[in-house]
Amino acid sequence: MFDGVHLGHRHLWQQIAALAKAGAGTSLAITFRNHPLQLIAPHRAPLSLGPVEQRVELLRQAGADDVLILDFTPALRALTGAEFVKLLVKDHGVTDLVMGFNNSIGSDRISAADDYRRLADDTGVRLHPAAEFRLGADRTVSSSAIRSSLAKGDVECANSLLGRPYSISGTITHGKQLGRTIGFPTANVEAFDPRQAMPGNGVYALDVILPDDSTHRAMANIGHRPTVDRQPDAQTTVEVNIFDFDGDLYGQPLTLLFLKRLRSEQGFDSLEALRSRLEEDRRMAMAL
Repeated sequence: MFDGVHLGHRHLWQQIAALAKAGAGTSLAITFRNHPLQLIAPHRAPLSLGPVEQRVELLRQAGADDVLILDFTPALRALTGAEFVKLLVKDHGVTDLVMGFNNSIGSDRISAADDYRRLADDTGVRLHPAAEFRLGADRTVSSSAIRSSLAKGDVECANSLLGRPYSISGTITHGKQLGRTIGFPTANVEAFDPRQAMPGNGVYALDVILPDDSTHRAMANIGHRPTVDRQPDAQTTVEVNIFDFDGDLYGQPLTLLFLKRLRSEQGFDSLEALRSRLEEDRRMAMAL
């Protein structure tokens, strides 16, 4: 999948780029538009770490000469490993296939070394199993580990595995505009991809990329706005206060780059108490 295009994926692309250069060939990244579990077991399908367009851009930055995006359909699901590889040979001229660590291929779930050797003999493709990539001695780098960190609000850990700030892009929508009354105007952000993983509830320091490509420091609250919406079933919202900016962004796109979780979400007895806490949050965000 290359979901998130994390440091492990980039390490893999170093191997692929060297292999392509040695054979005077080009490198091709193969990914799915939809996670296979969305078809096989939708209730177990993980949230994504970004839209497919971002994945393509990051794969190219990592060194891929081209990116092949496949739709995971029932017909594709039914192919055995050998049938799938033969399709890649026929349609895309694949000669070598580098398999990521802990990966399997085809409806017959080919993954073991002996299976790889038989697949190579059957298809004529040279297979290259990749070694596991770790940060230090004991930190596994995986999309699952990143999702777990995000769910706990630990964006710093997620960023260290990604090798970049975790980002979410969306559109500014109208909110209740109560922030303006206490000197902290906020923009409600609706993510472009509703299936993208959102950091756990809390207050975060972040950078925001505006439509003109300018970057501003900001802070965001993800949660239920307990000071304003006291109902236990209040909808989860993303509210962003952009520092040193005064303009109309409604209906426009922007990108949030998460830097650090400042604190958990909490309710306050008054708007004045909320304002005082937001001032401290702003100081902490600006100090990063």
